[in-house]
Amino acid sequence: MKKTLITGLTGLMLFTQAQDFRKIPDKITSIYGGFFLRGAPGAVGELTENYLKPMQQAGFNTCELKLHRVGDTGKPEVAGQLEDLVKAVNDHGMVFMAYLYPDTHRGNGNRDPKLHAALPAMVNEKGETLPEKFSMAHWEVWETIFDSAFKLAEFSKKLPIAAVKLDIETLSCLASYDDAS
Repeated sequence: MKKTLITGLTGLMLFTQAQDFRKIPDKITSIYGGFFLRGAPGAVGELTENYLKPMQQAGFNTCELKLHRVGDTGKPEVAGQLEDLVKAVNDHGMVFMAYLYPDTHRGNGNRDPKLHAALPAMVNEKGETLPEKFSMAHWEVWETIFDSAFKLAEFSKKLPIAAVKLDIETLSCLASYDDAS
């Protein structure tokens, strides 16, 4: 009985000390960088050697990466690389958070009237249509230009991704912030 109790308590102690990698720490010590999801062999290993190991040694608890090419996660090698990336971050004692650009950022970020014909264009305060700007007041615009965020949210159901952040600095070329518009 005594051995069972000690084993049970030891297991409970280890369980309660395990980090929940889906929870954002109260005090964040982090790095912010970029990572291209290309399925390239060795990319996660390079990140681990150059950043994750030194970060772990320095006591960092969070790794925030701006992910590029999330839309390619339908390819098994890219999805596998995302899984390896999150696991490597967690294996080094850190929570993983992702930043994403709008999917239209791959070009100049503007609305292409032909490519995005189904998405509403912005109309300014004078009633003029601005064909190169998105109307950010419409859900389908957000759903389309941040499609990668929805894909990453699906991955977060099986991977410990603590946060998906939208990089809105790039929205400045997508829409006007003029209150009158």
